[in-house]
Amino acid sequence: MLRKPLCPWAHRVVGVVVALAAGSLMAQDTRSRDPRPFAAGEPRAVSASVREARDRLFLSTSEGLPPLSADPPGAPPRVTKVSKVPLAELPIAESDVILVGRIESLSPHLVPGGTAIYTEYHVDVDSIVKNAARWKGPVCDVVEIGGSGLTPDGRALRQTAMGFGKQIEAGAEYVMFLRYVDRAECFRIVKLWQVRNGVLVATADDDIGRAAGGTSTINGMAVKEALKTIQVRIGRQ
Repeated sequence: MLRKPLCPWAHRVVGVVVALAAGSLMAQDTRSRDPRPFAAGEPRAVSASVREARDRLFLSTSEGLPPLSADPPGAPPRVTKVSKVPLAELPIAESDVILVGRIESLSPHLVPGGTAIYTEYHVDVDSIVKNAARWKGPVCDVVEIGGSGLTPDGRALRQTAMGFGKQIEAGAEYVMFLRYVDRAECFRIVKLWQVRNGVLVATADDDIGRAAGGTSTINGMAVKEALKTIQVRIGRQ
């Protein structure tokens, strides 16, 4: 079990288990996602140093575990539980970059040794609300633990990540609160709100809980109104 100090926006891996509770959809990479070939057809190739930096973000999450390929065919996917600190509905101060974008595609990657999978979500950026990072754009890759991919021999490998909320879907549009990792030239998620029919829909576990309890002030808000609210709050910082 990994125990690392947390900054307010951070999340940590708190354990890896071997099966996902039946019927649970509050996770990344449920079986509704079709696996894609590992590292094949990447829309945005990166340098060797950037790839190494991205790999290193997730190597420690599976330290001491056997390769995923060692699991018997048909075995349940390994499940990584991620502990995230509850945040405000609009975590502006905790985010380097806030933008509106659509997930145009995703690419699964195995870390060296094949013990963990992470997914790169390639974002088509529509508008930028805040940029306090060294990110120059236009490339926007969001990376997180978990994913599914096909090995060269056609075997599907999966790693499910619980703790991020609803699965991130290709083609979906989001208001994204992000933290930039300079050396890896990518972003980690602080929080996402899905844009659906012009309004914001909760995707993070804490926001889903607020919405269910009737205490959310953002869930169901028109996206234009939400962006104005964010801009006003940025101006007050």
